[in-house]
Amino acid sequence: MIVIYQHPKCKAAKKCVKILETDFKQNQEVTYEGLDVTEEDLKRIIKILDCKPIDLIKLGHTIWKTLLRFIDFSDDELIKVMLHYPLIIKSPIVINGNKAVIGRPPELIKHII
Repeated sequence: MIVIYQHPKCKAAKKCVKILETDFKQNQEVTYEGLDVTEEDLKRIIKILDCKPIDLIKLGHTIWKTLLRFIDFSDDELIKVMLHYPLIIKSPIVINGNKAVIGRPPELIKHII
């Protein structure tokens, strides 16, 4: 099963879906999740992506730039920040089993399908 974590109006997520439908003619079930995830979900996503929490943050987002960028957060604190401000999480995150990618650009999902 493929899981796509996305923000509701994410254009890149829509492009990922189009790639799945046209290039791969997916017969697998695709589940769409919002980014209002639990701490456990977020830790699992970080582990599968093999990245640091800071790598999931949109550093150009207004919330990050105006409120948070000057604070020195630990990884656990960054996870809590992302849970509190889910809009700063990069989207879409596409997971296929034990492989995952941030779909920016959307063509990156081809490496895990």
